[in-house]
Amino acid sequence: MLELIAEALDARFTTRAHREPRRRRRRRERALAAGREVRFRGGVIGPEPYGRRLANVLFASRVTLASAYAPAKKRTRRTLPVERLRLVTVRPRLSSEKKIPGHFHVVVCRDGDTEVLIVCAPWNTGFVTAPLAAG
Repeated sequence: MLELIAEALDARFTTRAHREPRRRRRRRERALAAGREVRFRGGVIGPEPYGRRLANVLFASRVTLASAYAPAKKRTRRTLPVERLRLVTVRPRLSSEKKIPGHFHVVVCRDGDTEVLIVCAPWNTGFVTAPLAAG
């Protein structure tokens, strides 16, 4: 009986921990709809000019996508060429991808023969796919 209670509590708290607060999500969705940029934790994995060591923040609008080392450091920001990227799929992180946080999802893109992975929390994948669909 205690095992069932422990499982139920574990499932409840795990699910809550991996969900963005509703108020923040709505604020970001309104900002994106108004044409402003939203900022969230994520990164880009791939060869240069896409992949960057230590980049941990993504900026997205309806038509642009950029990565940076920190939100306050505008000079480290690099815009991704979304017009050249083709969206392939969105999937959960594979267990073999140890460098990606466990709850992140992976947006798989291609630029010709080059595979580019954009990683972020599942509730932010819409912010990543919007400029890719527009481009």
